Amino acid sequence: MIFVIFVAIAALIVFVVTIISLVEFFKGRRLVTQLPAHGDVIVPIPDGIGANPNQVILLGATTTKAQIQVRWIYSPGDEQTPKTVKEVQKRVPTANIRAIETPVPGRHVAQVGRMIEALKEPTEETVAFVAPECQPASKEIIELMAAGNSHRCVVAGIPGPSPGMKRFESSVAMAQCHQAPILFAVNRAEGIWPLITVAPRDLWHRASTNTLSTNRSNPTAILTGDDRNLPVLVLPTVAAMAPGTVKGVQRRHFQHLTRTQPLKTLVFACCLFALPASLLVSVFANSGTIQNIGVFALALSATSRGAIAATWGTKALGTLRAVQGWFLAPLWDLQTLVSMIPAAILSSVKLGEGRYKITSGGVLIPVRNNDT
Repeated sequence: MIFVIFVAIAALIVFVVTIISLVEFFKGRRLVTQLPAHGDVIVPIPDGIGANPNQVILLGATTTKAQIQVRWIYSPGDEQTPKTVKEVQKRVPTANIRAIETPVPGRHVAQVGRMIEALKEPTEETVAFVAPECQPASKEIIELMAAGNSHRCVVAGIPGPSPGMKRFESSVAMAQCHQAPILFAVNRAEGIWPLITVAPRDLWHRASTNTLSTNRSNPTAILTGDDRNLPVLVLPTVAAMAPGTVKGVQRRHFQHLTRTQPLKTLVFACCLFALPASLLVSVFANSGTIQNIGVFALALSATSRGAIAATWGTKALGTLRAVQGWFLAPLWDLQTLVSMIPAAILSSVKLGEGRYKITSGGVLIPVRNNDT
């Protein structure tokens, strides 16, 4: 009976959280526009990896459709990034893209350090961070940049799949897309996925002066770690992830959240627990009272997830995928809950060739190869 009561409470929590996420959906939907976008896009590359050629092609094409310039900030010894950028420049001479070599001190998180160094150069009024794991289509990046141009706040999208993904990885990415509104409703600014983050230049500059900014887990955390009351708007716009990157992005994000907002992340876990647990109770309960509570919890949580699918899911992925996501939600929620366990336990974080230990405050400390 105690378990069933907990399931009912979890269903009530997800219902309340859904109301918050629907409010955020209608706020964000009003910002989705195809107005002319302008600004500076920065892609800081961790040590040991090069720029994703598909990302360079997509962002290069975007610069021909809007007044956007893109800079890849890479490490000394990285030959792939400048080579890839030059190849795209030859194919698309009008593409406003550059590759800039930038070393950073070894005690800093390389990717974050490069973002901060790039911010020291003259930039547009609106600056976007795009993760190396992200390969957004022109429409998506223009929507997010246009919203950032017209509002003095942080603007972000939600994760999603991209062409070329294997079936399981695509399923995980779609699950993240359906669960992202819940995560944002619970964790607020810290909950936004670090894939595309648009903000006014002065907000980036102010946040980057924080003593701990160079050791945040990602450039998005520079903003959210400095001011957790930051005004943030999440749009129902997909920031597609590159094939082969979904598992790493998800693990690092949950590692960050379980250290910076453990209680809120536990609430998010309860929201994911509600639907599969209530379904289990409804099917297997051998008592009328327990089964009635289970059916009530199932109706509440299923309706909540259906509302998210009908709004966020439909706008981001289309009607067919939204309906698919609603039916697969119990399986996807269990899958995400399982993935959160190692993220909460393991403190080792790998970014390119760099390995770090994540602290209780979400700060990364570089570790040597022989450290345990």
